[in-house]
Amino acid sequence: MYLKMRRSESITSILLFVFNVFLTEKNVTELPLKKILKILEPFKKNETAVRMGLSRGVQNGLLVNDKKEHEVYYRLTDQAVQALRYWGDTMQTFQQRVALQREKWSGKWNIACFSAAVTDELAQSLRKLGYSVAAKHMWISPYDFSGKVSALAEEKGLADSLYLFLGELTGSRQPGEIALEIWPVEELNNKYKQYIAGLKNAIGKLDTGSFQEGTALPFLHQYGLQIFEIMQDDPQLPLQLLPTDWSGIQAAELFMTTREQLLPKANAFITGTIEMK
Repeated sequence: MYLKMRRSESITSILLFVFNVFLTEKNVTELPLKKILKILEPFKKNETAVRMGLSRGVQNGLLVNDKKEHEVYYRLTDQAVQALRYWGDTMQTFQQRVALQREKWSGKWNIACFSAAVTDELAQSLRKLGYSVAAKHMWISPYDFSGKVSALAEEKGLADSLYLFLGELTGSRQPGEIALEIWPVEELNNKYKQYIAGLKNAIGKLDTGSFQEGTALPFLHQYGLQIFEIMQDDPQLPLQLLPTDWSGIQAAELFMTTREQLLPKANAFITGTIEMK
């Protein structure tokens, strides 16, 4: 799946962020309305906006509301849990692939050719692995993920139409040129640079002493969602194929370092809220 919030400041986006970062690890998958209102106070959302946002979350199939003991509760649906799992898997995979990016590249390309049409679902899975379309029915990656491609093709009933190749580029073209043509390298690099500039500017304005009441939450939500949406599109090519000023790893490390500094107080605010009577 591909996850992108239509409005990053929406109640659904914020609530999914809170569940994802702070609550699911505590096995909390539902909250009463009064605690949701308290958690969302740092986001400066009034009660009317919260109620309307929760209603949209129910309409979109991400939340279900129930009444228990004269109190309305909202809980995550299976669709929402799946979205959070994808969110976590994307972040984890990105961090694992950084080590692969930094390794010396073998110079070999893995090419997957299909004699049958690739379904949208399979195409999405191939892109998530870092493959891109080089020509009709031809997918290419600088990493040999042929085993994973074979498993995906088998799963989608396309195993008999799959042909896998592993080879080197010949001729006068340079591997970096191919990378620039096939993947949105320059666009991604610009996004990472803009993200770093914005995050550094925001860090410079932080007043860490004011985080006692959860005011770190909007910061973590905003910059966490921004970096996540860029990461989804990043094939994480070997550094040898990327511009010398590639900023993807720097952007991720800057966010993670800042995140670790802010999480304790934010977590204390969330924990205090869900434990209140």
